[in-house]
Amino acid sequence: MRHLFITFIALLVSTSASAQIIYMQSHHVKAEDMETFEQNEMMYFAEVAEKSIEDGNMGGWYFLKRVDAGSVLHDETEPTHLFVNVYESIDQLTSGAGWAGATDVLGFDPSLIQSESTLLAVQYFKTESLIEDDGFTHTILNFAKPVDGAGFLDENINLWKPFFEANMEATGMQGWGIASKFYPQGMDHSTFMTWDHFNSLADAMKHLAGENNLLGGENIVEQSNMSEYDPDGFRYRVLFQNLDSRF
Repeated sequence: MRHLFITFIALLVSTSASAQIIYMQSHHVKAEDMETFEQNEMMYFAEVAEKSIEDGNMGGWYFLKRVDAGSVLHDETEPTHLFVNVYESIDQLTSGAGWAGATDVLGFDPSLIQSESTLLAVQYFKTESLIEDDGFTHTILNFAKPVDGAGFLDENINLWKPFFEANMEATGMQGWGIASKFYPQGMDHSTFMTWDHFNSLADAMKHLAGENNLLGGENIVEQSNMSEYDPDGFRYRVLFQNLDSRF
């Protein structure tokens, strides 16, 4: 039911261009379906994604599992897994070519191996700036709806991005990025997403705990005007494990 329809989703990317399109799909998977669901994605659909990337129909594919998935199994409105597809342009996204060759790659009808999950949400983003990486084991996704979008974007690019770049080794950070959401839109929807990539769960947790804010002999938070741009802070922050990715 998922990404075979049309290819959308993406977030977190190690490819370059500043205007990449991210299509993100959130799913809730029940405990009894989780093993089969994950095996099918990593055994079969990862190969389809890899061939699509080789053929120039997609820029990247990521299959993510919420680190605390077990704690939200009782709440079917909470995502346990994310699919993220990265495209070089809206034209590439809407071409429908990304998953069109699934049958040829697999050698059989992919509907025969579809596993159970509930699609919760679909979101589209445009990458505004990023620090490229060669892969990651964990990522923190941060969703915001600032009152001053221009200020929020400017500070992320001109204060936080250079800070993260200068402290990659000390923090264990592998990559970072910011993207603006262009669909869906509305009062109840975040307008920006940032991501923080790490190569260990420990480094990701330290980042969430604020330990990285005191590097370099000064508190980076003291230089920030984010309390003006986004006084309510991130609307949602969640930590995911990278189960599989192709790019």
